[in-house]
Amino acid sequence: MTARVLLFALLLPLALQAQVVLMSLSGIKETPVGTGYNYGEVAAGDALDVRFHARNQGTGSVTITNLKVTGAGFSIVNTSSTPYAVAPGAVMAVFVRFLNAQTGDYAGTLQVTWNDAAGRTTSVTANLQASAVPAPIVTVGTPCTGPDTTKTINFGRNQQFTKVTCTLTIQNPGSQPLAVTLGASTPNSGFSAASGNGASVTGGQTGTFAYTFNAPAALVYTAPLTVGARTYTLYGVGYSAALPEPVWTFDKPSISSAEQHALSVALAGPAPVAAFGNLRLTFTSAVPSVSDDFAIQFVATSKRIASFTVKAGETAVSINGQPNIIFATGTTAGRITVTLEPGAFGITGDPSTSIHIAPVPISIAASSATRVANNLQVVVTGFDNTYTIGPMSFTFYDRAGGVIASGMQSDFSSNFRLFFQGKTLGSTFLMRIAFPVTGDAASVGAMDAALNNSAGTVRTQRITFP
Repeated sequence: MTARVLLFALLLPLALQAQVVLMSLSGIKETPVGTGYNYGEVAAGDALDVRFHARNQGTGSVTITNLKVTGAGFSIVNTSSTPYAVAPGAVMAVFVRFLNAQTGDYAGTLQVTWNDAAGRTTSVTANLQASAVPAPIVTVGTPCTGPDTTKTINFGRNQQFTKVTCTLTIQNPGSQPLAVTLGASTPNSGFSAASGNGASVTGGQTGTFAYTFNAPAALVYTAPLTVGARTYTLYGVGYSAALPEPVWTFDKPSISSAEQHALSVALAGPAPVAAFGNLRLTFTSAVPSVSDDFAIQFVATSKRIASFTVKAGETAVSINGQPNIIFATGTTAGRITVTLEPGAFGITGDPSTSIHIAPVPISIAASSATRVANNLQVVVTGFDNTYTIGPMSFTFYDRAGGVIASGMQSDFSSNFRLFFQGKTLGSTFLMRIAFPVTGDAASVGAMDAALNNSAGTVRTQRITFP
């Protein structure tokens, strides 16, 4: 009896020991890796990321202390930092990338090391395999464009039931046949292949293939085109009968910086269908050192995008459910562009209009003065949409209005350049200038200043010292 109890006591720690296993993910489905994982064929120069889970299948927590990948072309590209505690049933995600520009077969390992609650150190290792194969060379004939950096081949925007056919030339630089397969279109019936969904290109040869886009509805369509180890995306947009050209109406004919204006949109004729989309603001700065002015936005949403709808048979466009929308012009010279984006619906003519915000002399919002012992202090607030404020001149008056000193020059260009550096919310400023006085400061009754920028000169009102 004693021997049996002792044997049970020795086995108990083994039963409680946590166990970490490696799983690979395809979508949301986990598959045990076992002793190894094969990436399969990957086009040379392409990156293939696989998400692995280090899953704790034990009954106690573990701490993963180290992750290690070996082998040319294999690397960890995303994971949590170690040490990392994993509760029973939980996982630590590890993304391992294979990328190699040279063709050939490659091998590596993924090793996960952990400590259990008793301090024991254990590792699990999986062998990694991948084959870098010659990448196909795909060129696209007009009117299509691509492939772009995301391997998308764009068939453009096309009216419903209007066929667009593009020819793809596929060069196989390898020695083995290259399979070319068109997958199912989403939604159905968007893309089709003239020679059937499956074809191939002999090693060292070039083949041409015709693909047709025909949208039966006003939707976005995609389809995967697999060429050997690389997958491209065929992309096209179908739209209903085009909307008439937009007619833009602003509340005032002249628009400048630091203003708010109402914009309404109508169509030049009745809409053939009920349509919806976005109204978008964009801004192009005329100031070389300024990339943007985020104060240029729709006031109600504090964003540069709003939604629009129009009913079939009507011309009035509703913006965010209202007949018009208010936008702020910011405080930077440049060009504000408003664009009607109809999404899956086409539009006739130019969908955009632009507003030129001209460079202007400095705008002074307020000015004040105070006296601190023998120091005279002046505060000026305003904006400079050219971002070139700097040179100034000052005139001081006695309490009877007579001129004490005039034409006092100072250049604060470097101060303002530093202040405006990196600004993306416009050119508003608050400037405080101190003037030390030798003698009787109480005799100075007022002053005014001339502020200069590249667009001209502006003068403050006469500022009285208390």
